[in-house]
Amino acid sequence: MLKRKGVFNFIDGVEPGIRRVHEVGVMSALSEIDKLPRRIETHYQTCQFSKNTKDAKKTKRIYLFFKLKYIQMIAKKPLERVLKAVLFLFKYGHLKLARIGLFKNK
Repeated sequence: MLKRKGVFNFIDGVEPGIRRVHEVGVMSALSEIDKLPRRIETHYQTCQFSKNTKDAKKTKRIYLFFKLKYIQMIAKKPLERVLKAVLFLFKYGHLKLARIGLFKNK
């Protein structure tokens, strides 16, 4: 993604990401359900950025996975979870998402 916006090179042997996890971090203090909207937005932006590339289908599938996961988490009753998931899958046409285990009771 960076290379498409300007000059970018890889340096062999350098791990490019550092992430600190601690109890006072912005995301660490949030519950899983509170983190999901931020993840969804991040994956949506990645999906928009990768349109018309070889990664377009993969990034869209990941974005839809997190969106479906959020819908499942906010549903109150098991039947509501199933109905919302079925409507979601019909709307987006990604039946592969049905195999990710979101229909299991937690």
